[in-house]
Amino acid sequence: MKCRSCGRKNAWQSEFCSGCGKPLEAQVEPPAPTAPGTGAESWRWNIIWLLVALAVVALLCIYAFQPSGKFKGAPSPAPPVTQQP
Repeated sequence: MKCRSCGRKNAWQSEFCSGCGKPLEAQVEPPAPTAPGTGAESWRWNIIWLLVALAVVALLCIYAFQPSGKFKGAPSPAPPVTQQP
């Protein structure tokens, strides 16, 4: 914490300035540092990426298993049989 009178840096829990002795303003305890990628925000991104990956897999499965009949080894349909008089 910085003293407003002399500008000296003091420990955050100090009540008086170690340079000039004037009382320091009370401050809220600093928040505990958190590791990056933790918390609710990272879970949201993980869920979004999981949904995107599932959508891609689903589209690939739909494309791969659709019956189009255009495979190289697929036999061509037989011509219609007509009766002759």
